[in-house]
Amino acid sequence: MKDKEFSVEEFSFKGVKSAIKGAFTRLFEAYGNFERQTVQISDISGDRDEDLESLDLATLSNFAERKIIDLAIRGKLTKREKGDEPAAELLSRIAAKKRKLAAAKKLRKLDAYHPISDDETPFDELPSGWSWCRFGDVIDYVQPTEYIVRDTNYDDSYATPVLTAGQSFVLGYTNEKDHHFKASKEQPVIIFDDFTTSTQWVDFEFKVKSSAMKILVPFEGCDICMRYVFMAIRNNPFRPSTHARHWIDKYAKFVLPLPPLAEQKRIVARVDELLVECRKMRGE
Repeated sequence: MKDKEFSVEEFSFKGVKSAIKGAFTRLFEAYGNFERQTVQISDISGDRDEDLESLDLATLSNFAERKIIDLAIRGKLTKREKGDEPAAELLSRIAAKKRKLAAAKKLRKLDAYHPISDDETPFDELPSGWSWCRFGDVIDYVQPTEYIVRDTNYDDSYATPVLTAGQSFVLGYTNEKDHHFKASKEQPVIIFDDFTTSTQWVDFEFKVKSSAMKILVPFEGCDICMRYVFMAIRNNPFRPSTHARHWIDKYAKFVLPLPPLAEQKRIVARVDELLVECRKMRGE
């Protein structure tokens, strides 16, 4: 179903509770640089019209979070700044580095993806300085086998979390001292469930429960804002219908709207600001 169009100033509906009106007013005020342009607001209620009076703040704030991220990766929340290196140059540099890694046998293989067609892109026009690429063009993966926990007798007094990419995230804590994946604030990773495509953001050392995931990382020596990639993955509408592994054969081939590196970081900062407003809507 195509999105319905509302302008920001029109996003106050008759019959909406004052608390909801106030929350959305604060949210749209926080958008700041929308300049009252028309934006795409998905129909919250599916195929039928429904008064927003019947929707609770949690539902509305979750909707707002999804819409913020969708707008962010379309370039609607930030503007290119003078001096930003075009994404095409970043992609060229990453491709050159990957060729060197492949020549040194430090890369499993050099994937050759098909050129991106218009039918694959989720929207028509990219902002200035952006480029289309595929997730696999900028993101590598690590197999988790080395990091699988040996003993599942967890205890909260132990130091090292054992993770899953699913909703539960932390399954427990282990006292195993070796074979930790050393993620950190400076070198965060994304864990990706290869079967369900669920994802989690990780910026601390961990072990895993099973091999049914990929640990997504930047290619060695390549600059990319992993938090931006994480937002784009979570915004992807693909939902698996078969029990199969999906990263290599499916997900890595999906297209990614890639901003200049500096703008990737500005987008993440802007989204983080706006998600605070969403948490306020929920009273958090």
